Amino acid sequence: GKGGGGPKKGKAPGKLDLQAYKDMFGSDTSLYTELFDKPSDLQEALLIHPEEREDNHVLEIAKYLDTCDVLKGAAPSVLVGVARKLEYRPLAPDESIFAQGEKAYACCWVLSGRVNGFIQEYGCPPNGIGQLRERQCFGYEALMVPPNAENVPAHASSYFASYETAAPCEILVLEKQAFREFVFDRFYRLQRHKVGYLKRSSIFDSWPMENVDKLARMARCAKYEEGEVIVKQGEKPDFFFLLVQGICSARKSSDTLAQLQRKLVAYTEELNRIKSTYTYHHSARSVAETERLFGPGSYSAPMQERKKPLHLRSRGSQLNEGDKNLGDDVHVNRRNFRGGRNAFNKGSGDARHRRRIGQAPDNCTWTEVRRRELEIQIMNLRRNIGIVKRQEEDSLGDEFANSSVEVTRLTPVSIFGEASVIEPNGGSALGTIVAVSPIEVIRIHKKMLQVFDVTAGLIDKVRMKAVCYPEDLEITTRIRDAAAWGEYRKEVMNDIKTSRWPKDPRKLDLAADDMVLSARGVGSLFRET
Repeated sequence: GKGGGGPKKGKAPGKLDLQAYKDMFGSDTSLYTELFDKPSDLQEALLIHPEEREDNHVLEIAKYLDTCDVLKGAAPSVLVGVARKLEYRPLAPDESIFAQGEKAYACCWVLSGRVNGFIQEYGCPPNGIGQLRERQCFGYEALMVPPNAENVPAHASSYFASYETAAPCEILVLEKQAFREFVFDRFYRLQRHKVGYLKRSSIFDSWPMENVDKLARMARCAKYEEGEVIVKQGEKPDFFFLLVQGICSARKSSDTLAQLQRKLVAYTEELNRIKSTYTYHHSARSVAETERLFGPGSYSAPMQERKKPLHLRSRGSQLNEGDKNLGDDVHVNRRNFRGGRNAFNKGSGDARHRRRIGQAPDNCTWTEVRRRELEIQIMNLRRNIGIVKRQEEDSLGDEFANSSVEVTRLTPVSIFGEASVIEPNGGSALGTIVAVSPIEVIRIHKKMLQVFDVTAGLIDKVRMKAVCYPEDLEITTRIRDAAAWGEYRKEVMNDIKTSRWPKDPRKLDLAADDMVLSARGVGSLFRET
């Protein structure tokens, strides 16, 4: 009927739809996949208890392990031995795997999903140190202590970070005893490999061996393919990289706005440092001189409430001996007070008095000169930043803004991602790093470095070893010159007739043979002479 209570479309109040119900349990697959997709051969092999696995199951697991972190290329006996001991564990999101400071008992590989790592200092919130994906190993750094080692620090056999799942995850667990039996030697060689390169970098050579060893445990080895962008200009890098193998290209594009903003930050920090350090040069003198002339507490009093200065009460009077001595201390020049009462006019006399003291030649120190220069430069930078922003909004920026030039090539033991060490909170990359060939790097998260005592000396070493990028003006000039040279070559080639060169491949081969024969004839002529 019209007011009848027929069935209504949609879900009933208080009921969850299928997707919301699945999200409660972390399921991210479709219903069809859940119902009809059967487990893979690897999953079926892993679901069997390690002691009950047959040879075909072990071989299936060993085949997968040959593609995993650190185990790639290992001997078949090692892979088979690990495959017989691995345990399979599915985990829900936000589930803890290892806790920081916990005694190490196993290491893990990520079969599917993602795992987050955290480092937490006492009294501070946890800091993320990156995310682990499929085939990556973690937790092994705490199992690197040799079985018969003595006087081992407590941190060496404990997890240095906490790990928890970021999504529905499958992990493979290898217990401590099996780790030492099959793969300890392989992981120990990797540890020595990282320690050696960290010492060769000349950045950590002054650190105690214990700290270098601890940093090597935290660092991870990573590989990148040719053409892959590792660090992008303008972005904030989270990792500090040490190149171990291969060649990288350091490139830079013209980014005038970013460079102006970096200069503004640097000049502002220097100005604040000068203001906070050198606060005595003229303000203290102004206070002393004002209170000498007007009496104690007169510097902060209104101008109308100040008494008439003693030396102005009678015209032509001279300073007494005590005033002369005090005047010598604060470098007061009598010429500043020439004109009697006019020197202290109501309203502007106080400012004029302070300005005269501050601008006197005897009071103008180097820091005061530098302070004024920085104030002028900061004012000009802010004006230029506004101009560049308006140009970008109006699409009037540089036509070569998206072009880049190669600054240099990086070879092994070079570093990049230095902004994560020099300015870990807000530093951005000055250039782009691209892999020219397949490369291997040692990657250190910036939060890992903050666990140690990062001194000014270490930061200076990083600055000296990092790539020195040219200014944007030079980059723009290089790009314009390269474009002009390319246009010139096109013009030259356009003026040359294409009929001068044979197009038939057979004629090209004949021309090449003629060149070889002529070269041989010239060589025989030289031999005869």
